[in-house]
Amino acid sequence: MEEVQNSPWRNNDGSTVAVLQAVFWYMSPSDLGRAAAVCQMWRRVASADFLWRHSLVPHITPDALRTLRNTSANNQHIASWQAWSWRREGALATARWTRRTKLRPTAGAPLLHVAIDQTGTHLALLAEYAQLSVWERNDSLDGAGWHEVLSKRVSDEWGVEGAAEWAPNRRRLLIGGPLILADRWEFLVLDFTTDWHSSVVCRGSSSPGTWPNWLDDAHFITFHARLAAPHCATTTVCINATTQGTHSEYVGVVAPLLRIYNEAGANITHTLVVDMPESTIEDRQHDESPMECREPHALYYRCLREIRGSRQRYLIVSGGLRGGKRGEARALLGWHLPASFDMPPVFLREGIAERLLARRQREAEPPEEPPGEEALRALCSLPEASCPLPATVLGLVLHPSGRSVWVTTTEGIACVSLPAMQPALWLPLGPKDYSLYRVQPHADHDYMVSPVSGGSGAVEVWSVRSGVHNASLIHETPALAALLLPSQPSAHAVLVLTTEALHVCKI
Repeated sequence: MEEVQNSPWRNNDGSTVAVLQAVFWYMSPSDLGRAAAVCQMWRRVASADFLWRHSLVPHITPDALRTLRNTSANNQHIASWQAWSWRREGALATARWTRRTKLRPTAGAPLLHVAIDQTGTHLALLAEYAQLSVWERNDSLDGAGWHEVLSKRVSDEWGVEGAAEWAPNRRRLLIGGPLILADRWEFLVLDFTTDWHSSVVCRGSSSPGTWPNWLDDAHFITFHARLAAPHCATTTVCINATTQGTHSEYVGVVAPLLRIYNEAGANITHTLVVDMPESTIEDRQHDESPMECREPHALYYRCLREIRGSRQRYLIVSGGLRGGKRGEARALLGWHLPASFDMPPVFLREGIAERLLARRQREAEPPEEPPGEEALRALCSLPEASCPLPATVLGLVLHPSGRSVWVTTTEGIACVSLPAMQPALWLPLGPKDYSLYRVQPHADHDYMVSPVSGGSGAVEVWSVRSGVHNASLIHETPALAALLLPSQPSAHAVLVLTTEALHVCKI
């Protein structure tokens, strides 16, 4: 014991500190954390920010460091940025997750989709055949704090797919699913009372496979694909008002917003409507392919900076590029949307029988000659920005700053700046055998999480500021979605949706 206490490695002199710093310089974040647990002096030496910075991002440039400092100073109103340091980033990158509990709806049907509201207190779980389950969070309760407040089947005509999204500022849910006897999806808007009684206030339709997207509390968008000519398809984006009149049926107030040409024959299935700050000149001073952005740099840290002030509405979709691989969505495309929407009221004087007869008469008319490809392109709105990606898109999510989106692909995760759509970071995954065509990723100021391996039940976790891989959360059944709960910086939680249950994991 006396030899250990008199060890020169525990002397608090300058030469010992310098030697320890030289040794710690080459340690990984996990080894540096273990070294800090040896004794009080080692903990003091290992707490130096420059050691953690080097262990996490050894090749970071001075320009990136300056940008990160400016971003951190700008984001001090955000709790997770107030106490941030490279040492804390090391703790985030090496944190271990444990599975705490499972949430299983009473209906017991295989799960498809999960949606969480803006406050993080309400969950909507959608299962096969339109079985909806709503959960409410109450941290004063024992256990995980979630309890089921509603379980019902919202439609008898849906198949084994579905999606849901909460309205931005109301207790209102937009859900969609495929009609069994029709080649289209049906969308329903459900209003909930304070005691969770629900009523359908709106119905709409969309092409197969497109998920619901709110514009605001009173409007949502739908996508309608059409084969206009051989090997040439277009998709019309329509705005739908949730205020409707009824005339023997639900009659939606629908107006077209824009028409998109489906490049490379790729269907539009992944969509996102975002309110983002105005672009700056510095956002456009970058021109690399996503595969080259392996470590955080200045543009990436600008994407993490939250900007207050005027904002603009933007539509982001996954699609193909001219000359790209046919049938695969390997790019992000973007369009500006109007800031406000004025929908005219609709009143139908004809009944269903009259409208059906008129439709059949139109269908009996001889078809018009299909337009050529170039003529069809001229009728569509060109994207205002685009970003080619090295692999097929599987999922999209907006970063909390509103200045970038995270894109899950079959080969990795990409961070793409907005609105310039420049690649900011690429997190490679390696080749995967994907049996899923869609997953739900999520991101906050500390972590990015995403299911990545089709059918394996794996969810990957990365630390946002350093881009370091944190953990692989393995589940027994296929993982479909991962959501980060809004929480205090020291109490992170992730919800992982599998076909069997919703798993709650915490640090």
